[in-house]
Amino acid sequence: VLSDLSSGINAEYGVLEQGETAKAAVLFQRAMETNEIVFGRDHPDVARNLNNLGRTFKEMGDYDGAKSKLTTALQMKQKRYGEDHINLVPTLMNLGDLFNLTKQPN
Repeated sequence: VLSDLSSGINAEYGVLEQGETAKAAVLFQRAMETNEIVFGRDHPDVARNLNNLGRTFKEMGDYDGAKSKLTTALQMKQKRYGEDHINLVPTLMNLGDLFNLTKQPN
């Protein structure tokens, strides 16, 4: 199961790097659903999947979807790690990029 998850994650990033964001979103969604089943809803891998979905939605121009996924990922990470943990940085950076792009203050 873990080797299947690993190859799936590699496929997601490869597709995203090639600019196929819609296909990447489907793969990230599938990975998140699998991680929820295997590890539970509050697992850090689910938060990482939400972060990746948010970034992908941003690339597709779905800014509301991106904000929703990124905000949920951030809340999950804050609950698990606290407010000032290094694991929050990728999601904070993605939210910052989104807010800069859409000119939203928060």
